Amino acid sequence: MSELVDPVEIERIVGVPRHASQHQARAVSSERKVYVLHSVECVQEYADLRECPYSAALGEGIREQQWPADAPTPVLIDSESGQLCPSGQWSYEDLHAGGWAYPFQEDEDSNITGLGHQDATAFASEVNRYDVEICGIDLGEDDKDAVTPDQVAHQWVLLGDDDERLQVCEPGEPGALPVTTMWGGR
Repeated sequence: MSELVDPVEIERIVGVPRHASQHQARAVSSERKVYVLHSVECVQEYADLRECPYSAALGEGIREQQWPADAPTPVLIDSESGQLCPSGQWSYEDLHAGGWAYPFQEDEDSNITGLGHQDATAFASEVNRYDVEICGIDLGEDDKDAVTPDQVAHQWVLLGDDDERLQVCEPGEPGALPVTTMWGGR
């Protein structure tokens, strides 16, 4: 049976704001749980979210072979054969027009920010791929100019007053989102 989680807490755990029409989830292998963030439409339709088909599917289990061991960022989900599985799209692709092929965005100050607390090694690898493929940067002999995991940080942020800039905050603040960053030093 699915458990109800406080609406603010579930957004913090999953790491993204509630989407208008799509369900998102995050697998946390250390807890052996999958947290489902129901869409706004679903919240409006069901007085008890445990009646939602996605909750029913979660009660039947997940298709483990299709889930990463610990989804570092939220995924959009589908119900296949009565069980939950990732839809194959990472939610950051849905949130950013143009369907970025990288798990982050780079701002005009060269700061890199990705949704959720992502694995530092994988994140650094993706930044290096981005630098080579998009920026045309030569990482040098033996990748001496490559980004390393120790340059990656996990932070909590709120959207600033200008609705554009991020402000670092404490993890428990209402609306706080986990992000993986590489700010400064680029």
